[in-house]
Amino acid sequence: RTTTGLSAVQFAAIGSTVATFYKTSPFTAGFVTASTRAVIADSIAQHLDVCNVEFDFKRNIAMVLYSGVILGLCCEVMFNHLFPIIFRGETNPLVLAVKMALFDVFVNAP
Repeated sequence: RTTTGLSAVQFAAIGSTVATFYKTSPFTAGFVTASTRAVIADSIAQHLDVCNVEFDFKRNIAMVLYSGVILGLCCEVMFNHLFPIIFRGETNPLVLAVKMALFDVFVNAP
């Protein structure tokens, strides 16, 4: 009997490869992840927009670049490089997460 699904071993190998990529190339991974999400989200938004008759590639590329740079690269720097310095010494992970989120919302975002 043949199946088209992945075996548990194949699935684990793929997961391990992806995890290694995210650990060894965080900036590239962040850019690729944010850009991919942006292209999908903007494509759906353009498809559902009744005012648009044709797909706007310039808009889509702008969303990809903005998301890749701001959400992918800048958030990598902020959350994984700057925040650990700012909140050094906090040992409770829940308290750390709350402090980081509040700082992001009330200091960084405005």
